[in-house]
Amino acid sequence: MKISELRTSLWGYRKGDVCEYVAELDEQFSARLTERETLLRETADSLRSELAKKEEELAQLRETCERLRRENGRLARAAAAELPQAGADAPREARPVRQAAPGSEGNLSLFEAGDDAERGFAWKKAD
Repeated sequence: MKISELRTSLWGYRKGDVCEYVAELDEQFSARLTERETLLRETADSLRSELAKKEEELAQLRETCERLRRENGRLARAAAAELPQAGADAPREARPVRQAAPGSEGNLSLFEAGDDAERGFAWKKAD
């Protein structure tokens, strides 16, 4: 029913017609509201599911990162144990390239070897 379909009487619109019109509007509004609530609920459930997957992926990545950090530290300590100590074996022209090896927590330093026979990089215990 449209507002133009309301019948008039001597003192205005008929009470029954107005009540019927308001009831129809209420039903239409309730139906639209229910549709939107359902859509929002479905969207929220979908987003919660996606969030749970992302949190699980993040936890796996954090575990991998921590495992790689431990492995890096272990390899750095093993490399430091295998390198000759600073002294007679260290090249005279060695100069620091970077202060600390990544993940070594400051235990090792990277030096550029100055020996003409074997130019390259070497790990050395930091002072």
